[in-house]
Amino acid sequence: MKRKAWNKRIAWIISFVMCLSLWNGFMPQIVNAAERVSFTADVSSKNLQRGDLVTYSVKMNQNESGTGLDLVFNYDDSVLELQETVEGDVFDGFSDLNDATSGTIHAVIASNNILQNGTVFTATFKVKDTAKGVVDAQIESVQLVNDNYDDVDNTIVNNTAEVQI
Repeated sequence: MKRKAWNKRIAWIISFVMCLSLWNGFMPQIVNAAERVSFTADVSSKNLQRGDLVTYSVKMNQNESGTGLDLVFNYDDSVLELQETVEGDVFDGFSDLNDATSGTIHAVIASNNILQNGTVFTATFKVKDTAKGVVDAQIESVQLVNDNYDDVDNTIVNNTAEVQI
């Protein structure tokens, strides 16, 4: 008799636990709004003359969890001649701003801390004497990761400039 009562109690407990687990699956889950970090390439002047200096500022906004960054900025080296690159306030920990390859600036940052929002780098160019039309300089790709190496969702906004003849 005691064994039958014991089996009923165990069956009731197992049924209760199973119902709780099913109930949890049907309940709406709390999901925080997805972080959407934005990367923007701002240009100092939209109307350029040949021989002018123009500065592109690459900025990061709304970062709340990114600790590692791999960003590629491309420019048309037949139109723009790179004069200078300067690291921004986002640089922290291990970092490298590589402009050795003509037409590309590559920023890599790996930190133990969450990267602060602000300027990733600025690049100053001279508009070549042969330039005309739209100046092609833009953020080509971004990979931002958190401290678990998970990708952090991001968007890229590129602003363009036009050379006036």
